Amino acid sequence: MSIAQNILAKAVAMDASDVHLKADAPPFFRVRGVLVESGLPKLSGDDLKRTVQDILPAHLTKSRNPTWKWTFRITRTGWADFG
Repeated sequence: MSIAQNILAKAVAMDASDVHLKADAPPFFRVRGVLVESGLPKLSGDDLKRTVQDILPAHLTKSRNPTWKWTFRITRTGWADFG
């Protein structure tokens, strides 16, 4: 399972509405309006890059601005919607 799949599986298990990712920090989830640590390991810069490349919609991959914050929805059979 990829890093992204592990993060999303844990988010679904914790009933998270949002996933927050940042290099050199563990993923955080918004659960019932509160930001909580996921209990997953910290993501290195390379981990974060691979994770984002795995889940980023094609229309956002052309961006070269590393300071942007993205919000997007992922829908997969058997998964919740994130957005």
